[in-house]
Amino acid sequence: MDKENIQKELRTIGIYIIVILALARLLVYPLHQAVAEKKILLDERYNGYKMQYQLLERQRGEQGGKMVVDKEVISHYLYDKGERVSHIQADVLENFIKLADKKGLNILDFEVLEPVAGKNVSEVPVLVRLEGKPLACMDILKEVEQGDKALKMKSVEINRTAGQDLRLFVTMNAFRAEK
Repeated sequence: MDKENIQKELRTIGIYIIVILALARLLVYPLHQAVAEKKILLDERYNGYKMQYQLLERQRGEQGGKMVVDKEVISHYLYDKGERVSHIQADVLENFIKLADKKGLNILDFEVLEPVAGKNVSEVPVLVRLEGKPLACMDILKEVEQGDKALKMKSVEINRTAGQDLRLFVTMNAFRAEK
């Protein structure tokens, strides 16, 4: 009788162990797959970074170790040092509003944000909220970066409204030369 109880307990323990191992496999296997995918993604990013670094080193070697930028070339795309930040923001807003009107978009509101001072170039941000048709919204995002002065889309948030329209929150940076 004692042997039968021991065998029943061993069977019960064995079944529990099998169930625990099966649950562990079900929990660990997806995690293992996710880790494998992240390793592949990390490897791709590392290789991309490595290629960019090699290209940068090659360019530096060709230029004697210094990054040389022709001020005449980029000065056309930057606002002058003497230009007031408020004037730059007004210019960016004026051009953006004209473009939005041409595309049939409604400007909901805008904010002029604090500039980010840099050693050579300062960023002058402007936040604009607008609403309109999806194709017009995509067109304006393409055309903004093709203007006379360099504009960088720092962030774009797109939300769907109750109808077929989209609501865009666009933060753009204009650049002012500091030297």
